[in-house]
This record gives sequence, C-alpha cells and structure tokens, in this order.
Amino acid sequence: MTKQEQYDLRNEPNGILTTDELRVLNEMKDGSSAKVAGNNLGMGKRTAEKHAEHFKEKLHAVNTANAVSIGYQTGILIVTKKEEE
Repeated sequence: MTKQEQYDLRNEPNGILTTDELRVLNEMKDGSSAKVAGNNLGMGKRTAEKHAEHFKEKLHAVNTANAVSIGYQTGILIVTKKEEE
C-alpha cells in the first residue's frame, strides 16, 4: 500500500472528520492543548479532548502531531499565508 493510499480518506467510511473535529485539529496544529483549543472554540476541555481522540482514530494517527502531518498530507489542513511568514 502506498503512502497516498494509506491516507486516502475517501476510501475510509469513517474517515470524514466532523466540523468540530476539524476545528479542534486546526486549533491544535500549532501545538495548542485541548484546553486552549476548547477555550478558543467556545467548548469545554473534555469536549475538545474527545474531538481530538476521534480525529486521531479516524486518521489512524498515533498522536496529535502525527494527525497534523496526515492532515497536511491529505489536504485536510492547508498552509495559509500567515503560516508561511
């Protein structure tokens, strides 16, 4: 299995992230904790932790850093102009 096939979420029935899972992943991509991500998104720490747990499962990631890497590789996350500076 190629790396692209491994992370091709279109073939993964549970691989589609919910809006909240994507929002938490986006907040955590720069190293924010679940508590900070939750505060920024107006949700509790435990809720943000659950969303993080779910996106890691769906992306088959071993940790948040791995999930962020997979997110960029698959196009779930994109580099914005601000991040490039």
